[in-house]
Amino acid sequence: MSGEKNIPLRASKAPNLPIAPVEYNQQYVDQLSNALRLYFAQVDNFTQASVISNAGVISVKDYGATGDGTTDDTAAIQAAVNATSIGGNLYFPPGTYKLTSAVTINKPITVLGNGPGSAFNSLGSYVIQTNTAANAFTLVATLANYAFSQYGIVGVNFENICIQGPSTSSYAAKGIGVDTTVNGGEFHIRENSFTNVIIKHFTAGINFTGIAYLNKFINCQFNYNTTGLLVAKGAASDVGGQTRLFGCTFDFCTTGISWIMDGTGGALTVIGCTLADGQTGISCNDETQLVVTGCSFESLTNSGAGAGIYALTPSTKINPVSGGCKYIVGNKFLFNDASIWFSNQAALAGTQPVSTYPANIDGNSSVDTTFLKLTTPTNNFAFNSNLFVLGASNSGNNNGAIGSSQISALFQGIDLRKYRYTRQYVFDATYVSGTTTLTFPIGFVPLAVRLYLTANATVFTGLKLGDSDNDSRYIPVFNGQTQALNTWINWTPPVPQFKVTTNNQTQLKLIGTTGMQGATGVIEVDGYTTI
Repeated sequence: MSGEKNIPLRASKAPNLPIAPVEYNQQYVDQLSNALRLYFAQVDNFTQASVISNAGVISVKDYGATGDGTTDDTAAIQAAVNATSIGGNLYFPPGTYKLTSAVTINKPITVLGNGPGSAFNSLGSYVIQTNTAANAFTLVATLANYAFSQYGIVGVNFENICIQGPSTSSYAAKGIGVDTTVNGGEFHIRENSFTNVIIKHFTAGINFTGIAYLNKFINCQFNYNTTGLLVAKGAASDVGGQTRLFGCTFDFCTTGISWIMDGTGGALTVIGCTLADGQTGISCNDETQLVVTGCSFESLTNSGAGAGIYALTPSTKINPVSGGCKYIVGNKFLFNDASIWFSNQAALAGTQPVSTYPANIDGNSSVDTTFLKLTTPTNNFAFNSNLFVLGASNSGNNNGAIGSSQISALFQGIDLRKYRYTRQYVFDATYVSGTTTLTFPIGFVPLAVRLYLTANATVFTGLKLGDSDNDSRYIPVFNGQTQALNTWINWTPPVPQFKVTTNNQTQLKLIGTTGMQGATGVIEVDGYTTI
């Protein structure tokens, strides 16, 4: 090899590499290998630590937090929050961090733990608020963190951390709350996320009061809170919406999810969640667009007033026009006072029936005594909705179809267990001729008829019901001039059977024998189709 040139190996930029000899030798190769091995080991360490720091991670321990569970770490954690850049990460190494006042966050950052352990142990990263009057974290809306040129709290994320109050028997204020004093409560709470977070021992685990929407919760646990997730309108001019929960659990909360009970509207989606061991799983307003599927509701009781899902039409409404669609499909209800409870408390004026209430309830299983509970104030009209569909695939406490005893007598709509229908028709003082036609689907068989008078007629002395094909089918009922007002009266059996007319529809005829001037009220016909 004396005639060939020896090309030395270059040390590149790796530190402390041996200088290459003029000619090849084994000692140099061994030294180079060892140097490179040490170098790449340093690269691994750098990737796990230094690179993270360069990417915008701040450790609370870098600012004096101890995580020993006894030292007050509030000031140190607040200093670390202040030092975290917009879009950066605030890291809580494993430990227990004691707070005595709220930590405020006014910019989009990600709060990271080392894992929340579980709801029943102290492994992972824990933040404990020991002051019962304080939040653990308070999110503060700013114009800098704006939405649509308005005040906002946007892009705050919590991951892999446990946030808790003093104890199971002593709750703090909120695990994560908002400053409702900013801009008079008019601000957006938008596109914030919570993943693998445990929140327990608070009056509200998470409380968003403002215009809260497009927030999501994934695999979170809310345990031993008065309310797990509380979303409210507060002083804001609008309600929130489009909030989604996936795979979350709510255990030992009086109410799991309370959705805008101080307002109306919004959209809430709850998928694959468990709500158990409290009084109410989900409570919402009547105009909420609610989607609940693949969830379990268990042991939600309150002396008969507990429910898996509770929707309220408040008494402050007068003659409500409509309710938001409720899609409740493929859920399990076990040992609750009621599976689903729709409560209409709306004030009614004149003969206006309760609003249409679109709902699709199907594919659910229940071992509750009451599957579908409907309530109204004394003498109010029942729920009136042809869009209210009770599917045939719900199964009851005998592992068969939901029994009639499990469904409120106030149910209005389509009962697909027997292709059942209920129709409600309003008549008022303009009803002069004494005859009207009520239209039903082909093959309709009436089971029950009810009348509700809000004013007696001044002329007619009786009321008949039949079909338009043959007068002999008419039967007389009621004395309209002496009938009690504002009370549902059942038609005297037997209910007449009616003939399908040539246009393939059943037409029932309501007739006042000598006119119906002055009569107002509602007639309801309940039955099923044979087709």
